[in-house]
Amino acid sequence: MQVNGEVIYATRPLTVFGEGAHQAKGGAFAGQSTGALDAQEVRFTRNKRNDTVYAIILGWPEGESFVVKSLGAGSSAHPGKVEKVELLDCNQKLLWTQSDESLTVQKAAAKPCQFAYALKVSMT
Repeated sequence: MQVNGEVIYATRPLTVFGEGAHQAKGGAFAGQSTGALDAQEVRFTRNKRNDTVYAIILGWPEGESFVVKSLGAGSSAHPGKVEKVELLDCNQKLLWTQSDESLTVQKAAAKPCQFAYALKVSMT
């Protein structure tokens, strides 16, 4: 919560809930329902001004980058133009590109936390 509280408190839902093949079961500790979550599993929130989107990545990528399809310029979610991308609790400046298909963000040299990784995406 210390690292990722910003993506939860005072945020709103985005028009797209998330992306990925797995859906965690709701309710009280539904067993192993979160065991298969990986870097393709992304959930979204936004700030009140609607100029920042938080992409919560539920696993550390095996490859060199995070890929968020819903934030591509041509996505049906119509996210807007990306101006800046940060990984919360990470001081490293990350390279990123927004294409029609996706937002691709270079992963950091080290994980900033142990569980979910939040990209703070400033939009216009």
